[in-house]
Amino acid sequence: LPVIEIFGEGIFLQFKKNTIDKFLSSSDIIESIEYLYKETLNKQVLKRIILHTFSHLFMRAVAVESGYSLASIAERIYDGNDQYGILIYTSTNDSEGTLGGLSRLGKQERLGPIINQCLEFSTLCSNDPLCFDGLLSQDDPTNGAACHSCLLVPETSCEDYDSNLSRTIIESLYQRV
Repeated sequence: LPVIEIFGEGIFLQFKKNTIDKFLSSSDIIESIEYLYKETLNKQVLKRIILHTFSHLFMRAVAVESGYSLASIAERIYDGNDQYGILIYTSTNDSEGTLGGLSRLGKQERLGPIINQCLEFSTLCSNDPLCFDGLLSQDDPTNGAACHSCLLVPETSCEDYDSNLSRTIIESLYQRV
């Protein structure tokens, strides 16, 4: 059978289950973002939005630090029943595709500032207040506050076709933690 060998590197982040679940149990969180969504939000959808949005923010921050372009980085969201994680990776069929930039960023002394930068990115968008109010994503009922300036990434990078995103929920989580 034909096969292809892939070379790559990545960073896996696992979130604390208790922190995310406690946040999702807060009724004021749902109330603060439900105006952005046409459909009813449940805890599983909210968890997906949190993980996927953070993944996009993290990809943007990692692209700046690693030397990879945003189109070269991809994501994998782990949001099953007991899964609370994201994998940001790059892969290619050529050994030249592994520059070592992502694996170096996984060290604790470099990862902390990158995560803080992600959380700061959630509060900023050049299209605010239109983006923050969800006016730029009205065409997509799965997105809240998201636009090309702040969250949307190239299609090759996103496993969920740039859906289930909202800066407001990450900003709310950031303010509570």
